Amino acid sequence: MQRLPPTLVQWTLSKISSNMKSPTNTLRGQLAMYIMKTFNPPSIHAAVKRLELKSTDTFLEIGAGHGESLKALVDIFREQQALQQQLQETNDNVKEASSSMEKATTSSIESSNDANNNNIPEKVILVEISSEFQQTLHHLIQHEIPKDIFPTPIEVHDTDCKSMTFLGDNSVDTIFGFNLVYFLHPLDEYISEMKRVLKPGGKVVFGCKFGSLPRKGSCDVFINVDRKEICMAMEKAGLVDVVSEKVLVGGDNPMMNYVEIRGYKETEYGPDIQVESRL
Repeated sequence: MQRLPPTLVQWTLSKISSNMKSPTNTLRGQLAMYIMKTFNPPSIHAAVKRLELKSTDTFLEIGAGHGESLKALVDIFREQQALQQQLQETNDNVKEASSSMEKATTSSIESSNDANNNNIPEKVILVEISSEFQQTLHHLIQHEIPKDIFPTPIEVHDTDCKSMTFLGDNSVDTIFGFNLVYFLHPLDEYISEMKRVLKPGGKVVFGCKFGSLPRKGSCDVFINVDRKEICMAMEKAGLVDVVSEKVLVGGDNPMMNYVEIRGYKETEYGPDIQVESRL
C-alpha cells in the first residue's frame, strides 16, 4: 500500500472509514489496524519531537490509539538518559584535564545540553474512546513502560473530548491529536472545549495526512478533510497564531508525510507568540 495510487488509497479508507475512527474486531477493523500500525509510528514520533515539551508541562493527547506518542516520549526519555550519561562521562574526563581545557569543554557541554529542546512532561493524559485501543494503552502502560524507566504519571480516559469534565479550566499546556481532527463533529464544539482546558499560551497541535484521505463528502466519517477550513475553525474558536506546515517523514509518500496544524490560546496580555504564517 506504500506506493498505491492516491485514489486507490482514498477509496480503501472510505470503505473502512468507521474502523479508522474506532476499530472493531472484524476484517475491516483488522485492515484499519494494519494501516495505522504500518504508517503512523514514524509520523507520530516525528510529530511528538516537534512539540518541544517542557518538564513542567501537562500533556494531553486526544485519540491516543496504539500509544505511539507515549512510545515516542519514552524514546525521548531514553535519549536524554543516554545524553546525560555521556555528559557525565565527559565531565569526569574534564576533571582530569587542565583548567583551561576544562573551561572550554564545559562551555561546549552546556551548549549541547541547551540545544536539546525536548523534555518529558510532568503529567501525561490520554483520551481514547475506542475499547480496542483502550486495552492496548492499558497493556502498554502496565507491561511495557515500567515506572522506573518512565516515572511520569499517565492517565487514560474514555470520555469524548467534546466534554472533558475531568480537566479544569486552564490546566493543560499542550494538546495533541494525530489523524484525529477529521472525525470531530461539530468541530467548533471540540475546539472550544480544547481552548477551555488550555492554559494561556498553551497550544493545540493536529497532525493530518490529507494526501491519503477520502475526498470531502465521499463518506460521512471523514468530515474535516480541508486544511484551510480546519484552520478557520480554530481561529473562529478563538485560538491565535494558527499556522500549518507540511512535514516530510517519508520522502514523497503521502502515507508517511503529514501536515502539522497548530494554534495557541491567547495570553491575558494578548497575542504575543510570533510565528510565521505558512497557510
